[in-house]
Amino acid sequence: MAGKTSKRKHERARMLRFGSVAMRVNADDLVERIQNVRRGQASLEKMTCELLEPGVKIRARKDVPLFFADPADPRRIVRELNGEREIGSFENGKFKARV
Repeated sequence: MAGKTSKRKHERARMLRFGSVAMRVNADDLVERIQNVRRGQASLEKMTCELLEPGVKIRARKDVPLFFADPADPRRIVRELNGEREIGSFENGKFKARV
């Protein structure tokens, strides 16, 4: 009985190849795997624009300062806090605004 089961299973098996990788899968699984690969490729295609755009988007929150380099002079630091911007620098680990 085990021989018949394995023979039947072997008859339904197909070779699936991706580049240099090959594996034997059931015919039913093969259709599902191909569909999953296509879905994954479609998702990746949709994300490509987002992945290629440099930078990180950080949303400002109340009472949480955001620090970044001044675009005009990268040696200066800009602090945004509750809608206000201050230019300054860090001294002894603390932000000090220019007067």
